[in-house]
Amino acid sequence: MKVTSLIPVMVLFTMLFASLLISIPVTAASSSVTGVIFRADVSEIYIEYESMPVEVQATYFLSGIPQTASINVLFTIENLTSTQTIARNFSVPSGIPYTVYLPALPPGYYQISAEATAQGYQSSPFSEQFLVAPPPVPYTAIWVNGGLFEFHSNMLNSTGHYNRNYTFTLVISYQYPGSAPQTTDVVYNVTNFTMKFPDQGETVVIIVEDKYGWIDGMGINPSEGIFSGPPYIYNFDITSQAPFTTVEIENGIVVGIFVMFIVIVLLRVRRRMQ
Repeated sequence: MKVTSLIPVMVLFTMLFASLLISIPVTAASSSVTGVIFRADVSEIYIEYESMPVEVQATYFLSGIPQTASINVLFTIENLTSTQTIARNFSVPSGIPYTVYLPALPPGYYQISAEATAQGYQSSPFSEQFLVAPPPVPYTAIWVNGGLFEFHSNMLNSTGHYNRNYTFTLVISYQYPGSAPQTTDVVYNVTNFTMKFPDQGETVVIIVEDKYGWIDGMGINPSEGIFSGPPYIYNFDITSQAPFTTVEIENGIVVGIFVMFIVIVLLRVRRRMQ
C-alpha cells in the first residue's frame, strides 16, 4: 500500500527534474548569445590600378536578436611578394549588404584580412588571398548561324599580325539533354580560331581564358563586382526550349484537331453513301 502511494510522487519528481535539466541550458545560452558576424565576397582577381569593390555584410546581435547598429570594419591588405601593407577602416550598417571600395593596387599577390567590431564585440577573423593583374586581353568571339564559332585576338604587333605574346586558351565542352557538360577539347596558345561544330543535338560551351587568368574577360564588369564573364554557348537542340516547345505543342494540337475533323467528315460521308 505504501509503495503504491509513492508512485505518483516519484513520477511527479522525475518530470520536474527533467524539465529543469532542459530549461537550464536554454536559458543560460539565450542570455549570452551576443556578438558580430562578418562576411565578405572577395574576387580571386582584380584589375591593376583600379579600385577594388568588395561586398560585405556584418550583423551585430544582442541575446540572439539582430540589432540596428553601425559596425566598424578594419581591412588589412598585405602584399605577399613585398613588405607593403595597407589598412582601411569602413563603417557599415548592421545586417545590410554593403559594397566598399578598397584602394587601387599594382600587380601582385595579396592577402586581405578583416575584422568587424560593434559595441565592444568582435567578429571572427576573416582572411582571403587574391591577385591583381593587368586588364583582360581584348578579343572578339562570336557564334554564327549553324554552329560556326569565330575567335581572334585584338592584340596586334607592329606588322599588323596577331601578337604571339598574348595568347588564349579555349576550353570546349558538350552538354546533351539530361546530362552534365563534359570537356571535349582544350586548345592552347590561340590567337585566332574558327571551327564549325557538328549538329548532334548538343549544347556547345566555350570558355576563353587569357594569359593573365581572366575568364571570358570581354564580359566582366568590375564596377558591379563581375570579374568573370559568361561563356559562349550555342544550342543545337533549340527546338526543345521555350518558346519553341510551346509553338510545337500548339502546332501539334492544331494538326490533331484538323485530322480529327477530316476523319469525322469522311465517316459521315461514308454513312450517307451506305
